[in-house]
Amino acid sequence: MDAQKLCAQSGINYHELNDSDARIEQSKVTSLWQHAVYASGNEAVALNLAANVTTDALHLLGYSLMSSMTLLEGCQRFIRYQRVVGELFDISMNQYDAHFELGFGYRETGEGFVAQSIDAAMAVMTAYTRWLTQSQTVSPSAIYLMRTEPTQVKAYTDLFQCPVYFSHNCNQMHYHEETMALMIPTAHKELATLHDQLLGGYLDKLDKLSITDMVEEKLMRMLPSGLPKAEALAAALNISSRTLHRRLSEEGLNFQTCLEHVRKKLAWVYLESSLDQTELSLKEVAYLLGFSEPSSFYRAFKRWYGKTPGQFLEELSG
Repeated sequence: MDAQKLCAQSGINYHELNDSDARIEQSKVTSLWQHAVYASGNEAVALNLAANVTTDALHLLGYSLMSSMTLLEGCQRFIRYQRVVGELFDISMNQYDAHFELGFGYRETGEGFVAQSIDAAMAVMTAYTRWLTQSQTVSPSAIYLMRTEPTQVKAYTDLFQCPVYFSHNCNQMHYHEETMALMIPTAHKELATLHDQLLGGYLDKLDKLSITDMVEEKLMRMLPSGLPKAEALAAALNISSRTLHRRLSEEGLNFQTCLEHVRKKLAWVYLESSLDQTELSLKEVAYLLGFSEPSSFYRAFKRWYGKTPGQFLEELSG
């Protein structure tokens, strides 16, 4: 399959895949899997990710897993820092008697998820447990999937090397206690502590990012091309429209108030600059702010500042 073509069909910037800080909107990931299934004719295409797992695939988190003492510690560390590599799933782990259950829940609902997203996550998890322990025989004891049974059932049993149950009420991987107790040959206690500090700092950075600042920065870039819509802004931020609405609501804002604030701020900047750049007319300023008609800009400016753009310029030049 042509990876660049699949990304283009799904609205994904192929070169962003090498950016560890990039976040790709779930609707685009869904589209990517749909195009991949169509191009390959294989419902189990996402399982192929297991053959491409390396330390670099998870960046710093991958090295952190390598420094863990046991497979259990590695899984605990992966769950603790899972947001470093993505926020689609909320992975949890619970112990029941002599086995552990890894649950894969979606952080949000109603986003049109496809079965391949779960397939990919479990394939990568399986590959990592084998890679970390340096043993291709390490396997789950059972796999439970909400997806309906595909035609390529053998691909699942071949990869996971355990019973696979479809049409279940949740997505889970089960591991025996003795499997989780396996030692990781590359374990290094001091490095594990260092990686924890670095990953913890990265999570703090993610938590402190203001959605308002990110929204305003994107809107400033988008306005000269026309009045942006909330859906386009969400796509530019690589998040879903639902996530954008939720995160703005958490800060007591909405898309319209952010757009209004950015236009108001830019209007002042553009008019100030027009004193030194005579070629920037009021009509051009209106279009740069996403107004289809200069008259709409004049009314908005007077609402913002209590004076017309012309009066504002006269005061500045006087």
